[in-house]
Amino acid sequence: MYTYEQADAVGAGSYANTKTIVTKKPIYQAIKKLNRYYMKSANNGSMTTKEASQKLDRVLSLGIIVYNQNTAALESALLSVKKDVLKLEEVFFKIKLVDKSSLESETNRP
Repeated sequence: MYTYEQADAVGAGSYANTKTIVTKKPIYQAIKKLNRYYMKSANNGSMTTKEASQKLDRVLSLGIIVYNQNTAALESALLSVKKDVLKLEEVFFKIKLVDKSSLESETNRP
C-alpha cells in the first residue's frame, strides 16, 4: 500500500529497470521498525507472541486506515521520535479514530 514500482524510461522489455516509490515514507518506515521490534521481542521472550501480534495488528490497521487521510501531523510526530521505537509505538497508540457519520449527525442537530 505504501510502496509501488514504477518502470524507468530507460530500458525496454524484460530488461526494463524499475524503482520502488514509497509514499508517506515516515509512516511506512515507522511500521517497518515496529514490525522488527515486535518480532525481536517475541523471539527473545520479552513479549509474548500473542501480545506482539496484537500490537502489530493495531499498528497495521491504523496504517491502513490513515493512508488516504491528511497525515502531515502524524508524519511530523513520527519523524520527531523516529529513533525511539517505544515512542513510535506511543504515537500510533495515541491515534483516536472518529466515526464521521456521528460527527455529521451532531453538527446537524437543531
